Amino acid sequence: MQYCIFNQNKICDNCSDCNICDIEKNKICNSCGKCLEISSDYKEVRIDGILFDESELDDYIFDDEVLEVEQNDKEENVVYIEDIPELREKYYKELEEFFKEREE
Repeated sequence: MQYCIFNQNKICDNCSDCNICDIEKNKICNSCGKCLEISSDYKEVRIDGILFDESELDDYIFDDEVLEVEQNDKEENVVYIEDIPELREKYYKELEEFFKEREE
């Protein structure tokens, strides 16, 4: 079961409102990128939300798409800076110095 991306309390009824162009309301999105301002020096994407729990992912997979995740890409195989004490201390120290410099 998938939910409407505009109303998380509503089950998707395939109204296709999510496929309407953000710039021209009477047009179906064709992925032209004008809404992302691709012609500028930067690109931006509006983030509607962040999933904190992997179980929430099922609500955001549309049209029975299947996510293909390789074994190597699993989160438990990733080593982060925070996992290595020496790097963690150095990283946070540099961050702290960076933000102090910006405040001055």
